[in-house]
Amino acid sequence: MADYVILSSNGGYVVKDRATGKNIGEPHGSVAEAAAARRELRRRAASSPRPCITCEKAFLSEGPHHRMCASCRTLSADAPFEIGHRRARIGVRS
Repeated sequence: MADYVILSSNGGYVVKDRATGKNIGEPHGSVAEAAAARRELRRRAASSPRPCITCEKAFLSEGPHHRMCASCRTLSADAPFEIGHRRARIGVRS
């Protein structure tokens, strides 16, 4: 996995690839902005292709907890939610 470091440079802060020494992206105005950029770089580096459990198209997954692609996740979130639909109550005989 790539390792990134935040360094001060000309009144700003840059994110550098520790292995190559190259700056990644543009300088940031604050350490917090550079840290956010570094988190995003680390997240992307850890991503790997995985098939969506709904549509089976490949997408970049952040790990085993991330199984649905963005479009299927949006459709799932927009779906109506009904509680108790087609469920029998426990302890009640018909």
